[in-house]
Amino acid sequence: MRSMSTPASIVLHGQRPALEIAQERIYFAFGNGRFAYDCVVCDAQCCRGHDYLATTRGSLANQLLNNPMLRFFAQAERGHPSGAHLMRNYAPGCFFLTQDGLCGTQCKSGYSAKPETCRLFPFNSMLLVGRTLVVAPHDSLCPLRVVMHEKSPQSDWRGLMDEMLLAGVAAPVPRLIGLADDGDALIAQERRILELSETLIGREPFEVFADLQVAYAEGLSPTPAGEAIGSTHVPGRARAFLDQCSELLGVDRAVFNGGAQPDIDALLVAMTPPLRSRILLRHRDETSPYGRSEARTAPYYLLALYMLSVLARVSGMRAVSYQTVARLTQTHVALLTLLSHVSVPMVWRRDATISFDRIPSKFVTPMITIAKRLLPEEQSRFHSPLGSVIASSSSFTGLERVTFLNTLGAWLSGRIEPLDENNDRNARRTTMRSLLQRWGLRHMNERTLRIIALRHVTRRAWERKRARQVRASRS
Repeated sequence: MRSMSTPASIVLHGQRPALEIAQERIYFAFGNGRFAYDCVVCDAQCCRGHDYLATTRGSLANQLLNNPMLRFFAQAERGHPSGAHLMRNYAPGCFFLTQDGLCGTQCKSGYSAKPETCRLFPFNSMLLVGRTLVVAPHDSLCPLRVVMHEKSPQSDWRGLMDEMLLAGVAAPVPRLIGLADDGDALIAQERRILELSETLIGREPFEVFADLQVAYAEGLSPTPAGEAIGSTHVPGRARAFLDQCSELLGVDRAVFNGGAQPDIDALLVAMTPPLRSRILLRHRDETSPYGRSEARTAPYYLLALYMLSVLARVSGMRAVSYQTVARLTQTHVALLTLLSHVSVPMVWRRDATISFDRIPSKFVTPMITIAKRLLPEEQSRFHSPLGSVIASSSSFTGLERVTFLNTLGAWLSGRIEPLDENNDRNARRTTMRSLLQRWGLRHMNERTLRIIALRHVTRRAWERKRARQVRASRS
């Protein structure tokens, strides 16, 4: 990384008009020097088949000067204010990748000659939240490892800041929309949680950290970072959640005892700030899977992710890494989101369609029961947490239980929301179809609903089979 006199602000050249961000308005959503990587060990995976952005007056000009034939692989980015080009890259490796897995541009001309994408990667996932620029690690491509006892210069804030200050950022940076304010309160809370993660890593199990996050989510005052962990945090919330999820998943609770997997505890504590930025700092609209409850359920989402990470270890995965956890957030979205809401009373959204068409027939009966219990009028009376609704409506075991929970999570995604959000009558319109479906759930018994649902399932299966036969006959 370069170190010299730098400008006072970062210029975002990819915005219209170009935007300046003061240094104090940068939020690095990871510990200072907390992550490291080794390009040779990972065989430079980011340099194999992944495109990069090159600015016309910067790295692109130098690359074309040394290799004019590269012009055939440069595609202009339409509408980019700085006239940047996307350099197409292909397997088995970048045009500049050496046989030793090193960057030929860096070896020949130094670090500063590399394109912006390569200089900042893997810490180049950026988002504008109000007047703050949030910088987080890439989702999963780079095999980052947690550094415990020293600081890695590869994730050093000052070095990354200098790179962005001296050259600016050419890549377009998306802006978070739908915030009720300028986002300063949200960013301030995330900074405090980052401080907590740096204080607790290697000292406390992830369960304790989750309890402290619950305290922030509920507007309480947990133990300040840097002080001894005492009784000022909310005790037992994480433990109760782990108990409930263990029973729901059909797994022995002892598997998740705090401190039993210290490396996974440290990994999840270190990954919490970037994971929270991904959960909370996204478009605040009504396309969120389960309403607008991310702030209070984020600690439970991370606890569910911790459980899956431990299960990966118990299943035989010796090295549970940053990439493992990041990949789990992609492959188990439905299950993680479902588990993160097991303690919340949930109801059908006003505009939700409640259809059993694509549900496997063996799951139809318990899902009808769950559907009836998630009616707003039912939940207004009983306030049953989602986990209790699920547990009392199904009795599957083993693989069938996991398949059922995954199917249920995908089915409910985008259709339910917390009971206390359901009173916003102006948020969305109720459709005639959803009104009829709710009427059926209220007034028909489960046997009648099952007969109707299975007829639909059978008819849809026949239609799909017929469509496949037609396509086969035409080919």
